[in-house]
Amino acid sequence: SGASQSEFYGMAAYNLAYSTFNQKQYSSAINGFQQFLNQSGQRADLISDAKLRLADSYFILKNYNSAMGWYQKVIDNGGNNADYALYQNAFCYGAMGDFDKKVSTLNRLASSYKNSLLYADALYEIASTYSVMNNQRQAIVYFDRLVKEKPRSSYAKKALVKMGFLYYNNNQYDRAITTLKQVVNKYPASLEAKEALNTLQSIYMDQRKVDEYFAYAKTLDFVQVSVSEEDSLTFTTAENYYLNNDCGRAVPAFEKYLVQFHDGGFVLSATHYLSVCAEKQGNTEAAFGYYEKILSFPENQYTVSALLKVARVNYDREEYRKSYENYQQLGDLAESKGMILEAADGMMRCAFLNRDYKDATQKASALLMTENVTEDQIVYAHYVLAKSAVELRHPADAEKEFRIVDQLSSTELGAEAKYEVALNVYRQNKLDDAEIIIYEMPAQYPAYDYWIAKSFILLADIYVARDNVFQAEQTLNSVIENYKGDDLREVAQGKLNRLKPPDEPDETIENEEGGEE
Repeated sequence: SGASQSEFYGMAAYNLAYSTFNQKQYSSAINGFQQFLNQSGQRADLISDAKLRLADSYFILKNYNSAMGWYQKVIDNGGNNADYALYQNAFCYGAMGDFDKKVSTLNRLASSYKNSLLYADALYEIASTYSVMNNQRQAIVYFDRLVKEKPRSSYAKKALVKMGFLYYNNNQYDRAITTLKQVVNKYPASLEAKEALNTLQSIYMDQRKVDEYFAYAKTLDFVQVSVSEEDSLTFTTAENYYLNNDCGRAVPAFEKYLVQFHDGGFVLSATHYLSVCAEKQGNTEAAFGYYEKILSFPENQYTVSALLKVARVNYDREEYRKSYENYQQLGDLAESKGMILEAADGMMRCAFLNRDYKDATQKASALLMTENVTEDQIVYAHYVLAKSAVELRHPADAEKEFRIVDQLSSTELGAEAKYEVALNVYRQNKLDDAEIIIYEMPAQYPAYDYWIAKSFILLADIYVARDNVFQAEQTLNSVIENYKGDDLREVAQGKLNRLKPPDEPDETIENEEGGEE
């Protein structure tokens, strides 16, 4: 009990420290996390997290040497967050003006953690740091490496824009034009494409080839190069309403813009703003339509958030096949751990609800391997594995997974799982074991009358299997008298009727029915 008390006080210190950290009281957070770390017997994952938050607090307070000391402890321990600690250490060096060490630290991250979500960030920061150091050759090398190794990263298009700009500053006009046109061709609806076009315009103007620029620009049908001044002013008017948080005026103004300039340069941004306003106004149908329109554009800065919204709406509408496809796309495109996790969870649930039990099993197993999976998600994944195993006629697997759910959950899923374990054991003719499990149910899950009653109906079957008809009848009568729902009472009554001889009156039931009137 001493150990558990120590863990209790440790958790209290950890939670208090986290609270002050979230309130941006970083000096107090530092004291709190140090108090937590001074206590023994705490969970390893919390110790690692406390060290990180302690380092982050020092970093935010610009105490970089202390921050680096704590980040280094996390790095030395290895584990899930070592890549993040390395990344932050690099920024400490950068903040102190030691760009060489910043680059070498980021290179260590890139070489040691090639599967890290921060891999692309590291390459981008190395290239950007070389650019600041005026080493343009190395900057281009790393931007180019990023584009080739992580072409689907959000940094790829940024890297191409930076490469194009570096070539331009180095008077390598042909390379600059080729690189910047890649941005426009590959990511036509992105902000980076517009930035690339602005640089292209400057290059062609420097070369006195403005006609070539306009000839090129006219081949692009969804950028704002050839859009009229009226287009720009109409959009800006609507955007100003939006930026002033006046959706009441912004919505009709954006709608007017889309009617007048359906091929205009700001159609994507207008559609995004309309989706935000529709959501704020509680108009989910309109918001859903705008999200779908955003998804009809080439991949852009709003694609991922629109996919997430559409996936959720389709799930709520029980359009599970559509929702599955949305979550699948989200999983391919998302870069944040939270979105990757939600996509994995969404695909599992949709597959299960679509009754695709083989795929549900695969997705549940994948979810359990996903970083930062929550306790509730772990429970539901094992529940999906159990229910899918039942449908696929793998009773041993089903029982194993139901037992895990029973151990991990105190909710109705746990109650259902316990019943299923008892049922499976009963079917194996292990009557004593099944009886023990059933007697555990009321104390373990007192709030779930349905599963308690269902378990006691199963208990009656166990008594029948032992030829103890009297005890079976008493058990069924208990369910009929005490359970409130008609569904299981009818089941119990049916079983009781089959046990009684045809000529024997059921006084207990008659009394019960009389008492209800």
